Amino acid sequence: MISSSNNDALTVMPIIFGFFLLLLPSGLLACPGSPVAGFHAKCEMTVSFPGSSCEKVMNEITDRASGKNGWIDPHNGGTYTLLQDDDDVSIRSSSMVINGSRLTGNKKYTDLFDMSFVEEEGGCVMQACSESQVRSYLDFSTNYCNLHSLYCNSSSSSSSGDNKCSVITHEF
Repeated sequence: MISSSNNDALTVMPIIFGFFLLLLPSGLLACPGSPVAGFHAKCEMTVSFPGSSCEKVMNEITDRASGKNGWIDPHNGGTYTLLQDDDDVSIRSSSMVINGSRLTGNKKYTDLFDMSFVEEEGGCVMQACSESQVRSYLDFSTNYCNLHSLYCNSSSSSSSGDNKCSVITHEF
């Protein structure tokens, strides 16, 4: 369990996978899938946002993914794209789901991600998964950062102290 320095308001429980296959209990968010046969990197996590509505959380995430107000991905300057579903709508608040992709800063690799949101008493809970679309045994936490960069607080930073998160509207 990792807690932010923002009064422990945000609790993250990441499960990062490289060589392991995880079978999810029914009802949990499925990962977006990958065309790669065999092993590839992915990251699955559940994040609680106490005191924040899912609408507020989803708005911050979509604003960042859309590059609103010049937001730049702190993890190698990657490019996010919100993906549309079969109904030609990228985000439907009734479904509380966000699907997207992230192209790495060097423009070599694309990962897909899915996020699902549930209102719970006193806040919002997000289940998320980012999955590599190429063979990758070790991704140096890229799939984790694909997700974390979309909701982290300005007080968050990498272990080296750089890559501060830029908040558009909401600190969590």
